[in-house]
Amino acid sequence: MQLATKTSILFLSAMGLAACDGAIEPFAFDTTYTSFADISDAFVNDVETNVDEDGSLENPGNISSSGDLASMPSGSTIYNGALIAEQDAGGGTLIGQLQLDADFTTNRIDGRAGNFIDSSNGIILGALLGTSSFTDEVDGTTGNHFEMELTGTLDDDGTLMDTTLDLEGNFLSNGGSATDIAGDADITMTGGPVYDDGAFSAAR
Repeated sequence: MQLATKTSILFLSAMGLAACDGAIEPFAFDTTYTSFADISDAFVNDVETNVDEDGSLENPGNISSSGDLASMPSGSTIYNGALIAEQDAGGGTLIGQLQLDADFTTNRIDGRAGNFIDSSNGIILGALLGTSSFTDEVDGTTGNHFEMELTGTLDDDGTLMDTTLDLEGNFLSNGGSATDIAGDADITMTGGPVYDDGAFSAAR
């Protein structure tokens, strides 16, 4: 009887967690994907709105000014989106979810990338983590608000790959203060596929 009661409590607790909206832990993604078609439908159009496939901004005039960033609420703001990179020599396309947590009080930005799916290799397990600082001002429309290196080990069907994701990004103001972050995403997998320069974009 006691075992049944404990089991019921655990079951109800799990149901309660599953019913919560949004992420249940820091850097957890609200939605995960199990097919390339689904993750592509979810993110490709949004990323391409802000950046070309090599990470060049579609509209550099949208780069946020120091005044835009100063108008952001103090504390952390979470941006969710994705990174996209094409395999070298016409291979598959890699898409991974990206979460950036920008603290406009301390000018710190934390990142996590995960839930990677390659159109030719399938699901790649693991997550990449990184942190950096960002500047309030950039040089006209040519500089970057931040550079960040995210690292970790990814698992491609049992093949473990030490992986580095280098981001160079800008806050963008599309009809509001720092509504998006976008830029260049270069990913390197030791012993894995080789990817060309990629792109990322995330929105709050």
